[in-house]
Amino acid sequence: MYAINPELCTFCKKCMEECPTGAIVEGKDGDKEVCVVTSECIDCGGCEDACETDPKALGYKD
Repeated sequence: MYAINPELCTFCKKCMEECPTGAIVEGKDGDKEVCVVTSECIDCGGCEDACETDPKALGYKD
């Protein structure tokens, strides 16, 4: 499943827009708004492609 590193997430929501299943939702890490991958993730990788941070805030986790 994919996961988002909250330290790198800029909350641009591009991953949310790209996700075909709506598996990425708004969330919080402390006081910071971030995107969060839910269990609806189908591992398509579209979110990682859409992520504009460098390094990527998204990545596949076993």
